[in-house]
Amino acid sequence: MGVNARHAHWVGALACFGSIWLAVGCRAQTDRDRDAELSRILFAVERVREADYQAKGGALRALEQESCAIAEICALRDLCISGYQTHEQSVKLSQSVRGEMASADPLLLAKQLSQSEALLKTSRQQLAACNQRATQLRHQMAR
Repeated sequence: MGVNARHAHWVGALACFGSIWLAVGCRAQTDRDRDAELSRILFAVERVREADYQAKGGALRALEQESCAIAEICALRDLCISGYQTHEQSVKLSQSVRGEMASADPLLLAKQLSQSEALLKTSRQQLAACNQRATQLRHQMAR
């Protein structure tokens, strides 16, 4: 094998190695970006979950403002937002019913209380799905 042939062989081998290294490096960066986005969204969800009642609305607004670019993480964020918004609606309606108990029509109050209970049931289902999906994504991130 002549000098040029050996040189071409090594250049080809280095180019191949460089392509593999670049592909692995890009994949690793993509994984890091995904993990960072997931961590940020999970942290925001946890802030809503752990907030006391007075702070929950602010934490929910902060979660709503979190941007995301990865579809499955955006779907998790949106699912959790929906669950907490529904819960918030239920609590507000229930509080309204309690505040009007002495003066409002009992049938109207019963209807509103029933709506509040239905919203609460829906929010529980949504938040259970939120928690389940968050757990699945955490496990994927740990791999």
